[in-house]
This record gives sequence, C-alpha cells and structure tokens, in this order.
Amino acid sequence: MLDRPLGAGETALMHYRTIFAYLNPPQTEFRRGVIGTMRDITLWVRFHPERLPARVWQGRWDRLDHANVVEEHLVELDDEFSVQARFDQVTDAIVGFHWSWD
Repeated sequence: MLDRPLGAGETALMHYRTIFAYLNPPQTEFRRGVIGTMRDITLWVRFHPERLPARVWQGRWDRLDHANVVEEHLVELDDEFSVQARFDQVTDAIVGFHWSWD
C-alpha cells in the first residue's frame, strides 16, 4: 500500500515477496502481465535447492489464458539457485520465466 496517492508522472518503488506452496503441482512458469506501460521492472525467481529445474527460459507470452510463448531465451541459474530479468520498460505485455524439470 502506498503512503499517499501518486500524482501524474510520479513513480514509486514497489517490492513484494511471494512464497508459493501448492497441494497439486502448478504450471512450470512465473509470469506477470502489464497493461499500459511500466518502467524499471525486475522479476526474480528463486528455486529450492532440492527442486532445481533442468532448464529455465525467460519469455514473453501472447495472452493470459491458453497462452503461448512467443519469445524466449535460455537463462542460467545463479549461485543462489535463482534467475532474474530486468526490463527498462514493458508495454502491454506478459513477461516472465518458464522451466522444465527433466
């Protein structure tokens, strides 16, 4: 929650953390959609050391439901078992990561 409403053209730093715990296995992806334009976005995904994926791709999807990956490139896990992507600007897009366990 912001301390006060932002004025036109103002920016704010937002940082939030989500820990996932599922009863059934979820999709092997983490993605976020942007309507309009957002600047200076960083996505960071950390994997549990006992459940490391075989491969991870940074990607862009074509829509929210029944989505297809329309752009991707392979990324490497760092020493903390995580991947991250920084975007100067995202406009009307869905971006994130997907991975495989094999």
